Amino acid sequence: RRQPNLPQYMVCQNAPLLFLPIKSGPDQRIRKWLQGYGTVTSNLDRPALRKWKAAHPGQRSFAVLRHPLARAFTAYCDFLEKEWMPELRPYLKRVHKFQLPPKGKGFATEAEFCDGFKVFLELIRHIFAGRTELRTLAQFASQSAILQGFSQLQSPDVLIREDRLQAGLDFLATEAGLEPRSLPDQTDRAPYSLAAIYSPALEVLAREAYGRDYTGFGFEDWTA
Repeated sequence: RRQPNLPQYMVCQNAPLLFLPIKSGPDQRIRKWLQGYGTVTSNLDRPALRKWKAAHPGQRSFAVLRHPLARAFTAYCDFLEKEWMPELRPYLKRVHKFQLPPKGKGFATEAEFCDGFKVFLELIRHIFAGRTELRTLAQFASQSAILQGFSQLQSPDVLIREDRLQAGLDFLATEAGLEPRSLPDQTDRAPYSLAAIYSPALEVLAREAYGRDYTGFGFEDWTA
């Protein structure tokens, strides 16, 4: 069970659009897209959200679904850069016998980077199964659970799949009475791309960890 992460919600002050981010998704691209319609505000509380809704009749809320493997890959790369879970490094060394590179330094080879991602996927499966003392953070929690958390405050009107993101945003803009705008290009800061390291073995590990999302949302194998 997860709580709705209201401070992460994004509202546009000049358009009736409310974005409910799912962490490790295309949040920054969506923010830039929203900024094309005006000022974007986050860090809301419930009174502020109610006030915004009252000022924006006909508002539309939306979230974006990302393929589970691609989302886990984003979470993995983000962790390597920011280490938002300090207890993870010693846990991997102690339990999985896997040594991450020193903080601020990347893996020496693509093969080592890929091995680390495999361990990360296995770890997520163990966390979901309750076999560790580690927390389930929003960066890698299942999208099913996050959407259930949203419903405690407000479920999204529109759920867009990332592989159809531009078409989905065009539909959303039209629904909100706005002129559709092009989505900004994606920026990739990962040291290696998912396409470069992809293998059926990674897909199997992702399905074992995120079976609920694969089944619930009908995801097929990832494709570049």
